[in-house]
Amino acid sequence: MLLFLRTVGSGSTRPAVLLAASRDRMRVTIMGHADALELRQSDGRWILESGSTVEIEAICLASPSRGTFLFDAAGIHTAEHARIA
Repeated sequence: MLLFLRTVGSGSTRPAVLLAASRDRMRVTIMGHADALELRQSDGRWILESGSTVEIEAICLASPSRGTFLFDAAGIHTAEHARIA
């Protein structure tokens, strides 16, 4: 699963591959980082190990039989209609 994480404050958006997840923790890998990063949820916010808060801007799922779908604040889109900033 591909996530698009937006860092609160700087506003930068980076793609991340979800490696593992539970209700209050996620492990992701982000291009340019040598190690996987852990995010923890605290008071409804996702926080990186560095202390930076991130928001999940979009989630992209790919299925060989159904195609690619993007879930974001605007709803669900197929790959043909998805616009990623």
